[in-house]
Amino acid sequence: MGRGIDHLVLPVRDIRKARGFYQQLGFTVTPVNWHPFGTMNSLVQFDSCFLELLAVADESAIPDADDDVFSFAGFNRDFLKHREGFSMLVLESASAEEDRKAFDAAGLRTYQPFRFVRDGRMPDGSTRTVAFSLTFASTPQITEAGFFTCQQHFPENFWNRDYQSHDNGVGAIAGVVMAAPEPETLKTFFEGFSGETAKPDPAGGIRIETARGGIQLLSPEAVATVYGKAVLPPDLAEPRFVAAAFAAPDLPAMRERLTATSIPHDQVGSTLVVPPTAAFGTALLFTAS
Repeated sequence: MGRGIDHLVLPVRDIRKARGFYQQLGFTVTPVNWHPFGTMNSLVQFDSCFLELLAVADESAIPDADDDVFSFAGFNRDFLKHREGFSMLVLESASAEEDRKAFDAAGLRTYQPFRFVRDGRMPDGSTRTVAFSLTFASTPQITEAGFFTCQQHFPENFWNRDYQSHDNGVGAIAGVVMAAPEPETLKTFFEGFSGETAKPDPAGGIRIETARGGIQLLSPEAVATVYGKAVLPPDLAEPRFVAAAFAAPDLPAMRERLTATSIPHDQVGSTLVVPPTAAFGTALLFTAS
């Protein structure tokens, strides 16, 4: 069974500044919430998917990882020691148990199940209980990005229409871009993780269309050709997520917003590009919906 994009994990060093930046972009940003394992987040919600701005809140509370245990907080803490950016791709889950079975069958490395509960802050200031089961998977081919599925146990307490209304009109995550020296060698992992079939990308590389957003794997040269050299980090040596894409209903208005707020941007073909140097390590790509 195919799995659509659930959310993107975007670790930042200053969550207050990151929240302000996304508000300047025209997104509604949720209040800050705290995890029981030493991190805190603020979300940009859409209908059934979201961006997770993540920061370290209490390093002493972060659990260690071992061969059978994947530490979400530890992975992102270590990621932030080197850079801000796009650390983890998360796909939707109807059953954490079934995901683990599917990943095992596909030959992906799996870890112990992980479930946690936290309070979620609502627009009116009240709190509701939210809970999640995460199923992690990995491959030795990719060490600078993480992967898991997320099963929600109280979705009625998590999703909120007030948080999903954005001044810029964006309504979903259109896709993600990974730069990889040899994209085709990652085909088996991404097919096993997504439950979908990878197809050749016209730009060179491969692309997976999920039920909610595309996963584009391109060589660094192809990324530079399609989206501009500014999208690529200068220290890229192995596969890494470099961009998140969105469909904007009014691209000229989005360009005017970026200009009015002095956010650096460029037009590359039909795509409006906010470079990672301006967007906390992740290039933001806006195309006309």
